[in-house]
Amino acid sequence: MLHGHGRLLRVTALAAAVPLTAVLAGGWTGALAGVNPLAVSGTRVDLNAVTAIPGGGAWAVGEKCSPQTGSCTPGDDEVLKESGSAWSQVPSPSPGGPADLVAVSADSASDAWAVGGYDGVDKSLYLHWTGGAWKQVPGPGGSDIALYGVAAISPTDALAVGDETSSTGTMTLGLHWNGKTWAKVRTPSPGGGGFDELYGVSAVSATDAWAVGIGDDQDHSGQTLVLHWNGSKWSQASAPPVPTFATQLNAVSAASGQDAWAVGQYYSPADVDQPLILHWNGSSWSRQKLPSLGHSVHVLHAVAATASDAWAVGLGPCVGQSINCPSKTLTMHLTSSGWKVVPGVSVSDRQDQNSLFGVAIAPGSKAWAVGDYFPAAQGEPFFATLQYWNGSSWVSR
Repeated sequence: MLHGHGRLLRVTALAAAVPLTAVLAGGWTGALAGVNPLAVSGTRVDLNAVTAIPGGGAWAVGEKCSPQTGSCTPGDDEVLKESGSAWSQVPSPSPGGPADLVAVSADSASDAWAVGGYDGVDKSLYLHWTGGAWKQVPGPGGSDIALYGVAAISPTDALAVGDETSSTGTMTLGLHWNGKTWAKVRTPSPGGGGFDELYGVSAVSATDAWAVGIGDDQDHSGQTLVLHWNGSKWSQASAPPVPTFATQLNAVSAASGQDAWAVGQYYSPADVDQPLILHWNGSSWSRQKLPSLGHSVHVLHAVAATASDAWAVGLGPCVGQSINCPSKTLTMHLTSSGWKVVPGVSVSDRQDQNSLFGVAIAPGSKAWAVGDYFPAAQGEPFFATLQYWNGSSWVSR
């Protein structure tokens, strides 16, 4: 069962692994002028998020994994850019020790934000792209703040969400960029200081945005939390109740004012996490019927939606009843008959963990998904997974 933000909790998988080499080998021909294209999958990088760039291309962010350690003890933060069918590394500030970027969003080719943490992720990290370089921008910081989501709206407008911890508990956190500074904005925290967190945010416009996460309830079991931004304040929205333990939403994507999707998981009667998808139709949120996936752990970490397409990605099926058990990647696609599972790329020896944490839709029915591969037998090293939907199947890059 998953408690808290799914991106942050991972422990040793359960059994031996095969080497990654040649299993997730990727790469392609085609290059950027003066830049060597990267074969991203299989590198010592942990990728957390990906976003499409309006007009073409994509950003992906995460952390470099130290080659001297087993698990992904962060090194510098990692920023990759896709252009002309190739990915390349882009320099980015990585201040004060180990750094990790967990979310990225772009509203144009010359305006994007990436957020995360540094100095062992104890300090908040705000990076701004203005068309020439990524630059660190000051913002509310301190070890009491954690950032999980960001939405770029315009050069003078952006939103970020996460949580803030005090002696009384963990509260939701909302931040607003006005073109000059980041400032805190009050966010509803229904648990009253118990355990409330926001994990994802998506904006349609300056006056229409959604944020999702987990809200503490009277039983301290956790329920879905949905907030709406009207351009000046956040308010809690009504979400369909899911009467189970430890229910949460991990991501949201709004295609329009009448079309938004939120994904996460709930704890099923079979004592395993199962995927959860909610839809906004312009007037209310409703729970979506999903295909039966059996009595094993399945979790959705990310969603991307446009007016004509939607993808959700995560982890599953999981071998066993722990969120940290060996698993395959989970990719789900919205079709005319509802959500369907589509085969993704995984190390399929059933002994290792494959997870996807970000997805983005590109023009022409294409899509990108990012995450990592976790071979337990090698001392928990993390390797990047970057996948591309070519219109008919997912392939490793």
